[in-house]
Amino acid sequence: MTSRRRGSPPSARAVRYRMRTRRVRSTTLVQRLGELYERLLYAGVAIGLLVQVARLSEPPTWAESDSSAAALAQWLAVGSAAAGFVLLMKVLLAFGPMVVRSADQTWLFSTPVDRGQLLRPLLLVAVLASGVTGAAIAVVLGVLGGLPLSTRVLVVIGGTCVGMCQGSLAVVVQRYRSLSAVAGPVLNAAFGMLLLGGVVAAIGTPRTAPLSVMASAPPWLTGAVGTAAFAAVVAGAGAWRVLAHLTRRVLAAGVDLSVATASSLAFLDPSVLGAVLLVRRTQTIGVVRSAAIRGSRTAALVKADCTRVLRLRTGPLVWVALLPVPYIAGLLGAGALLPAVHLVAAFIATDRLAGGLRLIYRSAAIRRAVGGSDRQLRLVHLIVPFAGAVVWVGLTTLYMPEFSGLAAAISCVGAVAVTYRLATRPPLDYTSPSFDVGLFGPIPPGLILQLIRGPALLIVLIGVQIWIGTTGAAG
Repeated sequence: MTSRRRGSPPSARAVRYRMRTRRVRSTTLVQRLGELYERLLYAGVAIGLLVQVARLSEPPTWAESDSSAAALAQWLAVGSAAAGFVLLMKVLLAFGPMVVRSADQTWLFSTPVDRGQLLRPLLLVAVLASGVTGAAIAVVLGVLGGLPLSTRVLVVIGGTCVGMCQGSLAVVVQRYRSLSAVAGPVLNAAFGMLLLGGVVAAIGTPRTAPLSVMASAPPWLTGAVGTAAFAAVVAGAGAWRVLAHLTRRVLAAGVDLSVATASSLAFLDPSVLGAVLLVRRTQTIGVVRSAAIRGSRTAALVKADCTRVLRLRTGPLVWVALLPVPYIAGLLGAGALLPAVHLVAAFIATDRLAGGLRLIYRSAAIRRAVGGSDRQLRLVHLIVPFAGAVVWVGLTTLYMPEFSGLAAAISCVGAVAVTYRLATRPPLDYTSPSFDVGLFGPIPPGLILQLIRGPALLIVLIGVQIWIGTTGAAG
């Protein structure tokens, strides 16, 4: 422990030393070593899985006559990796990434200790987590793009550096409000351009050549990795300098989202996180102009549901982005799995339009204010998802004439049915009894049955679609 001048505030290192020496330890050394071993084991398993995937996954092989499919796979791998890094930056900015809970905020802002020194461990955790995520994105790029092992190692190193650079840049953006206001629209525009580029690549595949980087490691790839490492160091130094200037408002911005994420994972209930995300999306809209909705009860509710979908904008964007997915799957040689891919894409597109159904089912106060029976309200708010499913399936089958009407009908009806089952799932009941059969510990059958409401139906329909594709009924 270093000495300090009389009257000067203690350093963060001195505070941590005093806390360690004066803390009343309720656990023994064996218990602490056990906890450390458990954490290291989980980290080792995660790192080992990434290494095994990077080493053992064979790159896809394509016939010489199927160069268009190889080109499409490679371009989609690059586009998916770029979209993954854009989403990583959006997630980092949404959470903070520097997040300090309320109790820690009181300690942080009510003591004369250097704030930057106390926040440095949290910065290291955020940067390392971003680097691991970037490495995972790079592993996916290497596997889907068919990279050889030598090129794959360089890409994974570069992805790690890019992820760490993004984590540090997110801290710098978090410090300045002007950068935070600009970063959101820029990332949304970049994500939209990537989606548009994917559609263009799918349409222009027959005239596209495979990427040269996929064959062997070019000289410029090493330079790109070195540049990414240098950018990560520079961004890390910038984040290190702005730590002392982070205010309470900045550090508390992502607390609600982090708490909601932890609660959703602990209680296996994504509705908690969905509610917080819905509030954030509605806050970004700002002020909207109110207008009276005229007509009958059914017409007014349908118009209100359409307005809700259009104002949030995320649902229509996902709905449009999923349109080329079956066509791309067909070009990549999905074969018998094409009807199943079509069903899953149709379900995701339909589910993004069912926000009104989820809202009206989970709020008894809104149902009482609107009036009418519960069944009538559910059926009325099912009109928009059903119409979206019909239009989506109709548009996707136009450029796939070999797709059978039976598979298309199952995708349409099945997407609506699974969406309705998920949207009308009752709140989870955690009081169901558990049974210990001696294999995997206590198993709560009641909770499992509640969790598979909707996904079980989707799995059954996927099996039916695979059977249709295998027997040739989809051709």
